Amino acid sequence: TNQMSTTDGSLTSGETYHYRVTANIVDVGAGASTTSLTTESGTDTRVLLTDLNNALSSSRASTSANTVVDLIEGVLGNGGLRVFASPTLGSMAEQMGSQSDDITQKGRFSRAVMQRTGSSNYLAESAGFSNDLLNGHPYIGFVAMTNSQYLGSGVMLYRDYDNTTHLRELFFPADDRRIYGAVLDNGASTLEAYTSSGTRTTFSNSQSPGYYGYYRSDKFSSDDGIWGFANGHAVDGNTPGPSLRSFSNSRFGIQNYNGSDTETDNQELYWDNQTLKFGNATMYFFVVYND
Repeated sequence: TNQMSTTDGSLTSGETYHYRVTANIVDVGAGASTTSLTTESGTDTRVLLTDLNNALSSSRASTSANTVVDLIEGVLGNGGLRVFASPTLGSMAEQMGSQSDDITQKGRFSRAVMQRTGSSNYLAESAGFSNDLLNGHPYIGFVAMTNSQYLGSGVMLYRDYDNTTHLRELFFPADDRRIYGAVLDNGASTLEAYTSSGTRTTFSNSQSPGYYGYYRSDKFSSDDGIWGFANGHAVDGNTPGPSLRSFSNSRFGIQNYNGSDTETDNQELYWDNQTLKFGNATMYFFVVYND
């Protein structure tokens, strides 16, 4: 009852704990009750980012896509998290083809994940952040790697959507979408919250997405595209932008702002105030479902 309670604040997500409670009642004597519980890993978005850091801290872009995807999806381990895109420098928009289901290559998107509809495929809403502005939004998660290191994980929180949102709706129709962001750098214990009301993103004003959010199976976008955000600014993956390169900090992602995915100007990964020029830098984008 509410006459006596205790809180165990030392739990680890995904572990099973066993408890035994004994009560000595006057005129009745001692009685005991036992129970066990398994904590839910990843339902708390903040915890999810920490778990991703722990799983990926020794990874880098040269690691195979299969291995990285298994590490990311293994954080939940129950099918509730799926990687749906692996944009890499040289294959991120108009030269980014698809795979029918699981992501096993860099520079691909999953048609199966993009096409998931129905109530069992609604996106989970963010939870667990101390800043309440970050809670209660469907989201896309991401991790970033250069050729030498894992940089960190983050989420893009879509402010104008609710708990009945499918992934495809965040790309179709092509539009300007208001977001918040949160990022946890590799090795960091405190995440950075990006809550400027002016943060907006358009994948590309010329993406021409179909109903499922992509242009066609061999091209995610008809023309150019951006995977990421810049806090306090509206970005667009196609000219006239602005692009991630237009800002000096608080921006995360990769882009083909103009021209071909393989052009020199599109060979950059942006991570806060860093502009990283690595030919095999890769980002992995994922969703978490609310069931």
